[in-house]
Amino acid sequence: MKTKILVLLAGAIGALVLGGGVVLAASGFASTVLAKGTIAKATEISANRIEFSSPKNAQVIVQRGEFAKGGNTGWHTHPGLTVVTVTAGTLRYHDGCSSKVYTVGQSFVETPSRPGMVENTSADATAQVFATLIVPAGMLPRTDVPAPNCKTPADD
Repeated sequence: MKTKILVLLAGAIGALVLGGGVVLAASGFASTVLAKGTIAKATEISANRIEFSSPKNAQVIVQRGEFAKGGNTGWHTHPGLTVVTVTAGTLRYHDGCSSKVYTVGQSFVETPSRPGMVENTSADATAQVFATLIVPAGMLPRTDVPAPNCKTPADD
């Protein structure tokens, strides 16, 4: 019995050290759903170089996200369109293995089904976002996932 526990513990520590397959939960982040709705009929729009399509019964979720100093969403995916607008603070959006900083008044789109994480880059100030998600019917709006395995040339 002791041997099994030691093997499991060693495996868990190894996974943490190597970062392989470990899901890190959000820290210092909370979201509040402000509104929910369902798209009544399939929609396709193409106007003024903006294109949008959605199947019937997709969920529309509007939420506010609050970041503590240094807080983050944890690595996750969304199955559909997610548009995020920064309303306070400075945030870094990690899209797979690349990242970009966004400030108040800027918006970004989280790439569907690709691991992403949003973090408050400030250790001194909180941050806030508002997000609109279009989620296919029957799917979860968010799935926690392991961090991607991003190698830099120095890692080879």
